[in-house]
Amino acid sequence: MHEMFIPLLKADANQRLVWGRIDETPDRSAEIFDYASSKPHFAAWSNEMQKNSGGKSLGNLRAMHGPTAAGRIEEMSFDDPGRAIQLVARIVDDDAWRKVEEGVYTGFSPGGRYLKRWKEGAYTRYTAQPAEISLVDLPCIPSASFTMVKVDGISEQRPFRALAKEGRRHSATDLSRVQLLHDTSVALGAACPGEAAMTDMDAGGGKMAPSGALAKLAGEIERLQDGLAKLAGERDSLARRIAELEAQPRPGGPALRAIAKGEDVRAGSGDGDGDALEKIRAMPDGLEKSLALIKLAHRKPMVVRY
Repeated sequence: MHEMFIPLLKADANQRLVWGRIDETPDRSAEIFDYASSKPHFAAWSNEMQKNSGGKSLGNLRAMHGPTAAGRIEEMSFDDPGRAIQLVARIVDDDAWRKVEEGVYTGFSPGGRYLKRWKEGAYTRYTAQPAEISLVDLPCIPSASFTMVKVDGISEQRPFRALAKEGRRHSATDLSRVQLLHDTSVALGAACPGEAAMTDMDAGGGKMAPSGALAKLAGEIERLQDGLAKLAGERDSLARRIAELEAQPRPGGPALRAIAKGEDVRAGSGDGDGDALEKIRAMPDGLEKSLALIKLAHRKPMVVRY
C-alpha cells in the first residue's frame, strides 16, 4: 500500500502488545484507504492466518517488511461506524520489542497490493489486499509520542525518535535495508523492474516490487545483463564464422598447370619474345618500359627467368 502508515498508539510492556488503527485518513501520497471495500480482504487474510496457525495468530507481523517474524496480530476488530480497523499485535522478537520501547518503531505498515483505485476529488481511494503487516520506523515529527504502559502498570508518554539525516543520501544501514527488502521481495516472487515500492500495492500485476530507486537500478542491471548476453552471443557467432573461414582454401592462390618442356621459354632462347624482352630491357626506366613489359606478358604468358 503506497506510503500507508499506521501510527503506533499504545504499547504494553508487560504483555508486549502494541496498538494501531487503520482508518480513512489521507496519507502522504494523497491516497485514502477505503474501509468498506478493503474490510473483506483483511478479514479473509486474517482468517487464513488464523487457520494456518491453529488459532494462535490473526495475521503475520514482520519488521521493516523484511524476513524477520517480529510477532503476530493478536486482535483485529472492524469499526464500521468509525470506518476503521483496530489492530493489536504481540511482539515476540526481542530486538523488535526493544525498538518499540526506544521509540524507534513508530507504527505499522501493511504490505500487499492494490485491487482497485479511483479518484475522489483531490485524493485517490484504493481497495487493499494485505499480505503482511510490518513494524516500521517511518520518521515522524519530534513532538510525536505514544502511550507506554510499563511493567508496573504506570502509563507514560514516550516520544518517538526522529531519524537523523546523514550527509549522504543513503547511509550504510539504509542501503543494507534496501538490499534486504530487494532480496526478500525476489524470494517471494517479485520481479525486479517496477515503479511501486516493495510495500506498495501494484495495481496491475499484483506483485510486490522493489522501492523506486532500487527498481530503477534493478532495471538498469537487467538491461546491462541483456546487452552483455547479446554481445556474448554475437562474439561466439563471429568466432565460429572465423573458424569456418580459416578452414577454407584461400581464394586467389596460384593456379598450377602442367606444361611441356618446350613451353618453358627463357630469355635469350632465340625466339621473338626473347628478343623483345632484350629490347625492353634496354629501354630507359619509366612508364613506357612498364607498359611494354605488361604487353609482352599478356601476349604470351610464360615463366621467364633472367
